[in-house]
Amino acid sequence: MIQKSQFCKITAVFLLSFLLFSAFVSAQSGRGVKIVIKDEKQNTIVTYSGSYALIIGVSRYKAVWPVLESVPGEIDNVEQALKARGFQTRKIMDPDGKALKSAFENFIEEYGYDRDNRLLFYFSGHGYTLDNNEKGYLVPIDAPDPREDEKNFRLRALDMNMILAWCRQMTAKHAIFLFDSCFSGTIFKNKALPEIPPHITAITARPVRQFISAGTSVQEVPAHSIFSRSFIKALRGEADLMKDGYITGEELGMYLRNKVTDYSNGAQTPQYGKIKDPDLDEGDVIVACLDFVEPAGQSGIGKGRDEEPAEVEITGKLEVRSPEPGEVSVDGGSAVSITPGRARRWEGIVVGKHRVKVVSGDKVWEEVVDITEGQTTIVTAVFEHNKDLTIDLGKGIKLEMVWIEPGEFMMG
Repeated sequence: MIQKSQFCKITAVFLLSFLLFSAFVSAQSGRGVKIVIKDEKQNTIVTYSGSYALIIGVSRYKAVWPVLESVPGEIDNVEQALKARGFQTRKIMDPDGKALKSAFENFIEEYGYDRDNRLLFYFSGHGYTLDNNEKGYLVPIDAPDPREDEKNFRLRALDMNMILAWCRQMTAKHAIFLFDSCFSGTIFKNKALPEIPPHITAITARPVRQFISAGTSVQEVPAHSIFSRSFIKALRGEADLMKDGYITGEELGMYLRNKVTDYSNGAQTPQYGKIKDPDLDEGDVIVACLDFVEPAGQSGIGKGRDEEPAEVEITGKLEVRSPEPGEVSVDGGSAVSITPGRARRWEGIVVGKHRVKVVSGDKVWEEVVDITEGQTTIVTAVFEHNKDLTIDLGKGIKLEMVWIEPGEFMMG
């Protein structure tokens, strides 16, 4: 089983009494919110002409990859938190291989070549590594099992080296990538974080590409994301470690490393780093200005800024098998394909009773199953005309099951 780890019409000047910096915020027609950070002498430190976020979530996987039920809600919460910090967002859900690549390419083409833009990329879904854990991939919904079809997996999944290539092609001054996926730590060499984050200075404005992953290259990240919830808390102000009204990329990396490691009891250790390029590794993205004021007339900007994300629910896993090809759904949700010998799996299913439905042609099988905390509940569809069945467990192992009519009988 492959697991988930298992990326304004108003103008104001804010004087921060605890640090003599100021933030000038304005809106330009047809463009993003402009933010100018100035020091106590009114010298400009950093200018962002627009702030744009690409948010990608992959949940309804095909083939062998477990469905990630919690991703859509987590992505919605991340989007609202970023809007509250002045980002214009573009959300992409459940892309296939071509759509995943196009999402990055189109976003970068539109916003990646304006020097003063601030860019943020966020990916939540499965990840995978090949070549002795040296080459990482983001997994779209249509990627095959790499253990059975490595060639087509490489063709459909998004190679993280391609992301590094885009990083070098872009001319936007500041970009930060967050990956809430397994094995995403392969994209960069981990950088040791300082004990105390640096002050905002002229060096902050230099070009940079920063990366934060949910775990190391060999860690599995839980289906119900600790990383996304911690990221939202960070944007609400908890990651302002210097208490100066700003959250930098380094502060965000320090905060997520400490919080997620603590919440997971050491099982998950977020990694922070910069691209290995002398022209792109000196600056520091200002991820959030906490005195940002919601621009008038900007629909959606700032909504949800005071909303707490939903509490983490207790969950388990579900595995469904079928002797015939068809579609399977849980609790009336979207149906996904199922084939004999290939189980469909769901992670992050809330503990309790759930209705599973398998449809094969004109035949329907339904059953209510109990999901137990931290456990995998396995069910197999049994159609009336096919009560004797053989289940292919893989690796040459087959389980033959014979239907015995109810009643009294002798054994032995």
